[in-house]
Amino acid sequence: MNFVALDFETANADLSSICQIGLVTFKDGEPTETYSMLVDPNDYFGGINISIHGIERLARWHKAGRQKWHRQTCQFSRKRNSQGLRLRFLRK
Repeated sequence: MNFVALDFETANADLSSICQIGLVTFKDGEPTETYSMLVDPNDYFGGINISIHGIERLARWHKAGRQKWHRQTCQFSRKRNSQGLRLRFLRK
């Protein structure tokens, strides 16, 4: 089975406060390629979220804005046999 898995980390309890996105390509059920990007959520970082993922405001030195990560994620997914995922919480 070939697919792309997608995961987000958020800066706080607000699901639109994305601070990291990760993708993994699987071919025949085995991971073959990974992609990860820190994202500027333009929001505060909650202590509980920091304790889960360890990402703090200062750690976002190579961060991307929402348009950049969206464009790069789409480019990554288009090159692979991936399924769409409706992410309503991305709308702010």
